[in-house]
Amino acid sequence: MSITPTRLFPGCVLSWPRDRPLIPWLHYESIEMAFPDQDSLNDFYVSGEDLVDYITLVAFRLPPVSDLKRFSSLLENALPIAKDYNVSFLIIDPWQIAFDTIRERLLEIADLLLEEKICLCWNIRNDDISVSLIELVKEVPEAYLLSIDLPYLKRTEDTLLHLIMDLGELVRVLHMSNSYLGHKGLPIFDSRGSLDYGSIIRLLKALDAYCFLLLDYADEYKHLYREDLLKVKEYILSPVV
Repeated sequence: MSITPTRLFPGCVLSWPRDRPLIPWLHYESIEMAFPDQDSLNDFYVSGEDLVDYITLVAFRLPPVSDLKRFSSLLENALPIAKDYNVSFLIIDPWQIAFDTIRERLLEIADLLLEEKICLCWNIRNDDISVSLIELVKEVPEAYLLSIDLPYLKRTEDTLLHLIMDLGELVRVLHMSNSYLGHKGLPIFDSRGSLDYGSIIRLLKALDAYCFLLLDYADEYKHLYREDLLKVKEYILSPVV
């Protein structure tokens, strides 16, 4: 019996400024900081410096945008902040557009991301996955990758596992919570939940996936972050017979 080396990294999602009081409590954990709007991102730049000694910032989740112009403006603002805080990933929800129609501009932005050594993850929250987006990510995977909000995909557990296998190394972040009768943001080990995260983590280990597993709970369950992160780490480090 031996411990299998792993490239899976657990952590959790906090929202700024609402979850500011939780930061010292999550000592040394990996954090994705979510910003509901650009003002909150700017506020974090000014106010967050004393708090990041408590945690490891791995990602910024950027506020949603509706077009390429707003996307470019948001990135122009976010990139220097992410660089100053040594953040490796920016995460954003793709807006409704055929990505092949703006491909050239996105390739120009990819050059900027590569220069800053920051990767942008397009966040998948539904089953309508853009083929042109996947092609873009495959073309410049050092600049663009994917994240997935697992409970938002209307798939059975088997088809969800197949999706993870199909996308493979294109996925860098999995946002993990559970759902029950339409209620999302439940803890991943909630007995009512529709997803078996033990099976998902075992599959990721078998695939030797390089991925951040980030708990993303509704506000009323965030007090369970530390307890559930310990359980996730146990799954990740469980011995292979």
